[in-house]
Amino acid sequence: AILADLRGAQYVLVGFSMGGGLSVELAFRMAAKGAPMPLALYVAGRKPPALDPDAVGDITMTNEELAQYAFAPPEVANSPEFLEHVVPLLRADLGVDARAERRLSAA
Repeated sequence: AILADLRGAQYVLVGFSMGGGLSVELAFRMAAKGAPMPLALYVAGRKPPALDPDAVGDITMTNEELAQYAFAPPEVANSPEFLEHVVPLLRADLGVDARAERRLSAA
């Protein structure tokens, strides 16, 4: 869909924090398809990729640590809704980001 929307136009990819990893992944996938590459790829708000993909650890944070990561106040962090809905999403998002960093580190 993105390639159809471009219609041959030049473009730049920009990502902040986790979006930086997603922008890099998008560039990898477009390159694999032989698609026109962006004029530039800008990533901000995150550290550079690890030198060793094996150094990127799994997400092993406790629910309490995830709540602190999300700056959730205690009354929110201890609610059943937060534990049921938000914690699994945070864990999944951080897992996707770790996989993207491993791929980038291996490139």
